[in-house]
Parts: sequence; structure tokens; C-alpha cells
Amino acid sequence: MKITTDNFFTTSDGIHIYFEDRGSGLPIVMVPGFLCTTKFFEKNAEVLSKEFRVITMDLRGQGNSSKTCQGNTIRRNAQDIKELIDHLGLEHVVLLGWSLASSIVVSYAAEFEQYKLSGLVTMDGSLYPFSDADWNHHRGRGYNLQNWFDTCLFTMTPSSSMTNSSPAFPVRREWTMRPVPGSRPSAKRRCPGRRWSCTTTSA
Repeated sequence: MKITTDNFFTTSDGIHIYFEDRGSGLPIVMVPGFLCTTKFFEKNAEVLSKEFRVITMDLRGQGNSSKTCQGNTIRRNAQDIKELIDHLGLEHVVLLGWSLASSIVVSYAAEFEQYKLSGLVTMDGSLYPFSDADWNHHRGRGYNLQNWFDTCLFTMTPSSSMTNSSPAFPVRREWTMRPVPGSRPSAKRRCPGRRWSCTTTSA
């Protein structure tokens, strides 16, 4: 699919979200999991769009959407879905989430009281993998999240920046991640500094 400015909309907090829209009929919005993109559903969308209107999207921070340092939460991703639905004027939506996006679409249904939905689909998702509840059989059950926060927290500081020549897209910045001062790295497992790209909407 050729990418144009019509494949993007801007969220209420200024993030550019990429989506693909094909076919006609009952709308199916398909949301990929962590670090996945619209390409994950390419073959599914090709077949389903023969009978339905199929919309796939890149969550913020993924694929062609803005690489942002803000709003990377399940709740904000759910808000982005609502804003996409409003942007396209969709009704009677079947909302589908795969992997981590299962938690996102369920959060959407709860947060917005099933707004514009006619169906909800979760695929290969663990909605609360770290829960200690008896019903949870996920291998992440009982994982010590606090230890992770204590030993592997990072701060982000800009190391360089590069301005995109296209006015339709935001400024791109490079960031360096370093351990938070005062944190206590584990003797067995230290968390090295990492680099990642972060897109902001202002120069």
C-alpha cells in the first residue's frame, strides 16, 4: 500500500498515528501487539477486506506512527483507538487485539463503555500476566515487578537531534537511556544504557 498523508491522523496530544483502511461493510479494527505493525495483519486484511471494511493501525511508538516518549500506556493506546474510530466516523466496530493489544482493546471497552462497538476479539493475550490470583496460569505469575523497577529504571536525556525535511512529519530526536541515579542495580543482572529513537512534535 502506498503511504500518503491520508494514512495518518493526529491525536489530541499531538501524536501522528498511522493506519490503513480497505474494503467496505462492517468495520473491523485490528490492533497489533508490542512492537508489531500493520504488516502483521497484512494477509488477514487482504482476505477480510473482500467482505468487510478492515482498518489496521500502528500504535504510537511502533511502525510508521510517531516514536514518542509520552503516552506509552495501555490507557493512552485505548484513547488513540477511540480517536481513530471518531476520525473515520466508524459505527458498529468489531475491535480485535493481538497479544499485548488484547489488554488494550479490553481496556478500551471498559474505559469507554464499549463506545461504537458491536464486537470484541482478543487473540493470544494475557490480560494480567503478573497477577497472583489463582486463575492466573501465566508463567509471569508472581513476577517481582518492584525489583525490576528498583534495578532497571532509566532516565532519558537527548544526545542529538535531526529535523525531518517533510513538514507533514514531526522532528526526530535520538535519546540515550541511563540508570536512574540512586537506583540499586542487581549484582547478578545490571541494566546497560540503551539508545532509542524518540519523535516529538515540536522542534
